[in-house]
Amino acid sequence: MTTQADIYDFNDLETAFDFDTDAFGVGFDIDVDTRIIKPPLSKDRVAAWKNAKKTAAEIKITPGMSYFGIIDGSFIFGDLLEALFTQKLIRATRLDISTLSLSQDNVDSLATLLLKGYVKNLNLIVSDYFYQHERRLLMPYIYKELDIDNRFQLAAAGIHTKIITARLTSGINLVMHGSANLRSSGNIEQVHIQDSMEILTFCETINDKIIDKFKTINKSVRRNVLWQQIIPGASRKQ
Repeated sequence: MTTQADIYDFNDLETAFDFDTDAFGVGFDIDVDTRIIKPPLSKDRVAAWKNAKKTAAEIKITPGMSYFGIIDGSFIFGDLLEALFTQKLIRATRLDISTLSLSQDNVDSLATLLLKGYVKNLNLIVSDYFYQHERRLLMPYIYKELDIDNRFQLAAAGIHTKIITARLTSGINLVMHGSANLRSSGNIEQVHIQDSMEILTFCETINDKIIDKFKTINKSVRRNVLWQQIIPGASRKQ
């Protein structure tokens, strides 16, 4: 039988979690069209994986590649990303990550990819709840470690997606998505890794709209670009 003690008072949740619902306009109210895309059919290679580094060694980053895996609860999804880049010596001009949450170890991995030149530009989208919960803990660390040379952007919005997209210099459109956040969850999860221009472009389009409205870093604008905005058609060479 349900008792009064079993009933949550949802009116007190905001106070309980110290959650500022006005910080980033909580709610996904930006203009994003939901549409269906039909990517090319691919033949998936399937496996059960327990270790991120060993998994990376088994994955071949080639045109049209597609892998589907079930991963162990101790598997750290963020470790797979770093392992793929460092083992395969791949480079990305743009890396987008949308995740409900991440850990400090994940931040360190991303810093390695930026500092060692594996990734030129990084966009990180996290849930607004996670941002608020970690605003005095992990968030300052994220800005400190990843805001390098104007190559990083962080957005916080009402998202629950776990998607990684990377435009590789080799021409591969790397897409990694599944149920797992970057950090381990202690649960069995699924992950799909593939080369898909259609999915990558679709996700980047949505990410750009989210970042445009919910970004947290006000990046400086170069003088010549700023002048172009002020005086349309003005020559960059004076």
